Amino acid sequence: MVITKTHSLAQKNMATETLLIKHILLLMLAQCAALLPLLEQLPWWMLLLCLTLFFTRIQIVKRKILPINQYIKFSLVLVTVSLLLISSDSGYSLHSFVVLLVLTMCLKIIELTSKRDYILMVFLGCFISASQLLFANSLIAFFYVIFCLLLLHVCLLQLCCEPHKPLLNATVSIQQQSINQWRYIKKLLLLFLQALPIAVVFFLVIPKIGSLWQVPLHSKAAKTGMTDSLSAGDIAKLNQDNSAAMRITFDNVGKIDNAQLYWRGLVLEDFDGKTWRRSAQRLAPISAAKTSEITSTNSRINYQVMLENTDQPWLYALNTATTSNSKIAQWQNYSLTKRENLQNRFQYNVQSYPDYVDSSDLSALEYQKLTALPKNENPKTRQYAVALAQKFSDKQQIIDAIMQKFNEQFTYTLAPGRMSTTHGIDDFLFAKKRGYCEHFASTTAFILRAAGIPSRIAAGYQGGQWSSDNRYLLVTQAAAHAWVEVWLAGKGWVRLDPTAAVAPQRIESGASDYLAQLTQGSSLVSSLSQTSLMRQLRLRWDNVNYQWHRWVLGYDNKLQLALVTRFLGGIDAWRIGLLLLSVLSLMLIPLFIKRVIGLPKKKESDVIVRLRKLDKVLAKIDLAREKGETLNAFLQRAAEHSSINKPALMAIAATANQLLYDTDAGRSACLHQLDTLIEQVKNSR
Repeated sequence: MVITKTHSLAQKNMATETLLIKHILLLMLAQCAALLPLLEQLPWWMLLLCLTLFFTRIQIVKRKILPINQYIKFSLVLVTVSLLLISSDSGYSLHSFVVLLVLTMCLKIIELTSKRDYILMVFLGCFISASQLLFANSLIAFFYVIFCLLLLHVCLLQLCCEPHKPLLNATVSIQQQSINQWRYIKKLLLLFLQALPIAVVFFLVIPKIGSLWQVPLHSKAAKTGMTDSLSAGDIAKLNQDNSAAMRITFDNVGKIDNAQLYWRGLVLEDFDGKTWRRSAQRLAPISAAKTSEITSTNSRINYQVMLENTDQPWLYALNTATTSNSKIAQWQNYSLTKRENLQNRFQYNVQSYPDYVDSSDLSALEYQKLTALPKNENPKTRQYAVALAQKFSDKQQIIDAIMQKFNEQFTYTLAPGRMSTTHGIDDFLFAKKRGYCEHFASTTAFILRAAGIPSRIAAGYQGGQWSSDNRYLLVTQAAAHAWVEVWLAGKGWVRLDPTAAVAPQRIESGASDYLAQLTQGSSLVSSLSQTSLMRQLRLRWDNVNYQWHRWVLGYDNKLQLALVTRFLGGIDAWRIGLLLLSVLSLMLIPLFIKRVIGLPKKKESDVIVRLRKLDKVLAKIDLAREKGETLNAFLQRAAEHSSINKPALMAIAATANQLLYDTDAGRSACLHQLDTLIEQVKNSR
């Protein structure tokens, strides 16, 4: 029993001693690398806590201080958990679970005293690295996660593959440590390359299943894009944002002119004098009869939209859109919404019928709602609208007069200045005469309503940039746009874009080209970002990301079925099993050749054979030759640690040098002398 306890204690001590400062430093580097992409999601004090605890652990190991007291540990847990509860505002969500996981890893540093603790820290780091993909799943984010995982596995290899030699570690030089680190990296890369084919095959053939449970993800990351209201300046804030809003792939359709690309998302019908909002009344779903009427129209455009995460439910499509996706609701105003807010990138197939005309009449209640205006707001604009209504009996003439006024007297600009806070539309129409798309759309809708013509605001995006290979259309946040929809008897809802009257280049050439002209010379950064070279580079990089999102992140059961059927001729179990067996066999062939058949080995010299025999003898007394250590240095060190063998070892060094470097020496006699000296080495110090 005593022997067993002593042996267990020795094993425990050995495990503790192998945690050297270099191990902790490398683990600290790996954990901090894993935390960097999560800094926006974590409380400000979390990274500081991690670094403080790591440096504390290093000082304990370096100065051989007693472990942290249990009361201090308990107090630290209470303080950090209290701080977490105070600083957390996400409630029950994946975000809060990730923060809790990071806090668990930080607190585990306190007990980082053995191999088991070290390995657990590595595994926690792997989970934290993978959690980055909950908040960003771009190609760069994926490769950064791979880098973090490789770095963590280097920590694991350094700990598990390095022999336990406490007496020799202190003498290892920095150069030797670098050689060892490179050896671990090469071994890890080899393991990674060996596992890569199996991972690819599993990705291609293993059935894709949904999550077993759903937990909401409330990220602190700021979302950009259209909101459910529109005020002066809202869209102008997006004009310098070149991040992707969505990407569209058309089926059997060539390039479409920018002037036809109105990506309709929101319909804003309520106006309080400053802000347009979605109707407070609940919309009714579109009827089956109306859907049948729309789909009977001859013109149809089929396309797929890949919409970026907006944390909002509304979707974007061309006029007039229908879809068979059960996750999408279709409304009477021809808008589309997802049944819950987007939490991730969302792909959906849409069919649009741009030539469809809804000639149904408005009800008295709808007419009243769509001509309603707040009282005592913008009196000059009201008078102007009444004058137009008295002058022209035809509604189209009123519209033409408004467009002509914009075309002759107004300027399209990204910096229109502040409007009056009381009567902003009056100030814009009769004083400033400079504005962005939302100024023109809001003013036009106000005039039309004041003239008794039903109107509303449509918000979304206009135009887009074709990818570098012309396979899909990229719509950025800078393409955000607002226009007017006016109801005309016999024609239904007609799109009216006053921006086209003021700045037709914005509609015809697209937001990217036109905004580049407007911002040219405004600043060095803006000028460089809008150069042709930078725009082409952005398009090429976006093309890479698009293919990644479409074929990797968007690889679902439908794509999997088509791919497997194409390459294997079917989805039978025996076909998939045969594929897995083939890949596994290809990986095992090199190992079979090396271990079973064997590769020809280079014949070692007589001196090397004898020195290997000496290594085995010295290994029994815990003396081993370091990689890169010369023979003389090793024998000198061995002689210092084994006084009983010192004469024999020094004689072996002299004889070996004579055999290796003195060609005139009697080789046969020297070899016999070397054998005799090796036999004299004793298995004790």
